[in-house]
Amino acid sequence: MSFHVLPPLAGQSPNLDVRVGWDRPLGTFFATVTDERGGADIDIIALGEQLEEISDPAVVLRAVAPYAEIPAGLDATLIADMVTEGQRPRAEVAAIAAHFGISL
Repeated sequence: MSFHVLPPLAGQSPNLDVRVGWDRPLGTFFATVTDERGGADIDIIALGEQLEEISDPAVVLRAVAPYAEIPAGLDATLIADMVTEGQRPRAEVAAIAAHFGISL
């Protein structure tokens, strides 16, 4: 799994934790935005939690754009993360899910 922590935009809460990355076991890009103020984490965005949910890094970058600064070239970096880390074969994921009684 790769992840990149992005700084909140000016005007946003400095307590925001914004992350995007590639989740190899699920074979998806992901994005999370969490407000960490007051000791209780509040999820604002949680994308890419399902098997093969997001195949285009632009989707996660668009989702976090209202909250964080997105460095130039991050889309290419995310694709490189996916290529470098690879992805579990779908048959392997299905076998693991079946072992735990989960249907895909």
